[in-house]
Amino acid sequence: MPETAFPINKIRRRSRWWLWIAFVLTGLALLGACNLHVAAFREILSIGDPPSIDPWFIEHIAILPNSLPDGVTMQVVSKSGLIRPAEYLEIANSSPTPLYLAILKPPATGLTGPVFAPAPIELPIQGLPAFRIVSGELFLWSSTSPTTPWQTGWQTTSNTLRLAIWQQYLSLDSDRPFDYLFVEIEARNKFDSSRDRPSNVQIPAPQATELSMVYGADPIHVSLMISYELNSKYPPPLHVDALRQQANSLLLLVTGAWVIGAVIGIIRLFWNKGADRQQSA
Repeated sequence: MPETAFPINKIRRRSRWWLWIAFVLTGLALLGACNLHVAAFREILSIGDPPSIDPWFIEHIAILPNSLPDGVTMQVVSKSGLIRPAEYLEIANSSPTPLYLAILKPPATGLTGPVFAPAPIELPIQGLPAFRIVSGELFLWSSTSPTTPWQTGWQTTSNTLRLAIWQQYLSLDSDRPFDYLFVEIEARNKFDSSRDRPSNVQIPAPQATELSMVYGADPIHVSLMISYELNSKYPPPLHVDALRQQANSLLLLVTGAWVIGAVIGIIRLFWNKGADRQQSA
């Protein structure tokens, strides 16, 4: 009797340790798998929407040497804390002689077509008169009443006009930039939400363009240069598949740990029954 009690108790203690180890490993593996699945879900939620918020490059505007009339000023102002546009072109006119800017097509709202008729003036440049800057004030040709869009006139807005690069246009820097398009440029930037920009992507070459305005009755053509730099805030590649694969591996480990624990438990159960029989005998 005494000879068999010691090894039986020793084996029982070891089996208990193995059960605790299996339980701890199972918990750690399950916790790791849950964390990986949560990380994969966060990766999915972080996909840019709409795609235009994920540009491959950031555009920069440079004003080439130009001769501007007295009172007319143009400068490039950088934005801080924003991905795009990184900067805008600010135009002002303190002279009593009006400075006009034309847009490529009438602004539209929804599917109802043009909001109003164009301004009844002729400009020596292509486009529709839309903005007038005079004596430090900016006016927009628009509807004078929200209920009667056919009643139009020059409405004061601010003291400067801000233009920015939006995709293939130099347009109004606003919440609805595609309503007022001033210059069309070659589309050299790319936008997507798939995060598949190559690591060795080539930065587009700069391109020259021209902004036409009218000072009084005289046309003005301002030369601009659009350059590009790599968007350092472009989202990193998605790792959803890799995270899911790691999570599945940990879940497989969890399953294996449970199987091992179950086998150890069954062996321990039968061993205890056999040991009890020996002791009772």
